[in-house]
Amino acid sequence: PRYVTWTEMYRNVSALRLVSRPLRRFSTSKLRLCSTPPPPEEKVDPRVWSVGFSTCIMATGIGLVVPVLPVLAPTIGVSDSQLGFVNAALATARLFCDIPSGIAADKLGRRPLLLAAPAVTGATLLGTGMSGGIWSLLGWRVASGATGTFHWTGLQMYVTDISTPNTRARSFIPMALGFNVGMAFSPTLGGWLVDNYGVFTPFAAAAGTFSLVSLVTYKMLPESADLAKTNKSLGFKDYLVQCKPLMAQPQMRKILLLNGCVLGAFAGGQFYLLPLMVTRMGYTSAAVGGLFSLMSLCGGLQAPISAKICDKYGRKSILVPGSFLAAGLMACVATSTDYYQLLVFASVWSVGLQMALTGVQPWVVDITKQEEITMALALMRVTGNVGMACSPLFLAVLVHYTSLQTALLCEAGLVGIVASYFALSAAETLPKLQGKKLWWQRS
Repeated sequence: PRYVTWTEMYRNVSALRLVSRPLRRFSTSKLRLCSTPPPPEEKVDPRVWSVGFSTCIMATGIGLVVPVLPVLAPTIGVSDSQLGFVNAALATARLFCDIPSGIAADKLGRRPLLLAAPAVTGATLLGTGMSGGIWSLLGWRVASGATGTFHWTGLQMYVTDISTPNTRARSFIPMALGFNVGMAFSPTLGGWLVDNYGVFTPFAAAAGTFSLVSLVTYKMLPESADLAKTNKSLGFKDYLVQCKPLMAQPQMRKILLLNGCVLGAFAGGQFYLLPLMVTRMGYTSAAVGGLFSLMSLCGGLQAPISAKICDKYGRKSILVPGSFLAAGLMACVATSTDYYQLLVFASVWSVGLQMALTGVQPWVVDITKQEEITMALALMRVTGNVGMACSPLFLAVLVHYTSLQTALLCEAGLVGIVASYFALSAAETLPKLQGKKLWWQRS
């Protein structure tokens, strides 16, 4: 179609008044109103696909050990409630490394973190597989959490460096897609390895995949940060000073609250309670792996769609529906009576969680100054890890005194309450949509 300005359109309509009605209808149908031609869609940096490939290999290693821990725990005398404390310790280690890892990414660059952290994580996984009791298992999981934080921080900062506000959600999609693709088949493989070759085999395979991540990073990911512009004189206290103005923003507090709640449901609900529910139904590690594979597959398939919606229609367009969907399906999972019903509900639950998580990081970066992005992302990881640390502890206590179903229902209610508060009070942060009212706010 031919694009015309409003002035040209006025002249055309004035001239068409002199002609007949059929001709006027025919002529105006050939015009398309537009004050200016629409700009071409901004494309993402191709390096995000290398990041996605690296994340896929990393997720494969994580997925190999997901169905193994519920099997390993009883063999070394660890109870179900103690396993919840082990999962909480993993998140606690991440919590204490969130800010140091961000400072290291600024001072050393993103690439050193992406090279060293996966190799060390692989060594900690070997130690986890050789654990002989609760304390050794706890120590190796803490070490895994610490090194994994440095790696994930490097990935987040790398993609932030090479993205823009109009491509931010789509730039993070290869990471989310790679994670879900890796998790789509590796839990099933991990369960099969446990059933056929013993508990230690998946940990050894996971250590090999993390070593491969370092090799892929070395070959495919050059440094993304401009270290010449980095102020290396800033110390730990200088970074902490940036927390106060960031936390003073209502928009930041609201998204951090939602982030902690959603990731708490992810860690406590999916990675702690779901495997216990499947094993208590009498199924093997392969069944646990199959459940996680299907959940990751469903979450990965919706990721590109969610990112497109997030960049075009705003962050709240996926944050709010995703959070409500996760809360509702979590309650449905709690009422499941057989494995196949659990498969359906858990898969849709995974879609809701992934939708919500897709919009969190773009929201944080949208409302942050360039020089404060490192600290803002660190705060995002801190609140996420607080949720991931507190949720398993809270759920472990509920499981001990009530039941698995009651614990899941309480978690679902908490997510629903926080999502309602966020939906009613938070304002859109995407620059091109700022100031626009939502449909229920319009007269």
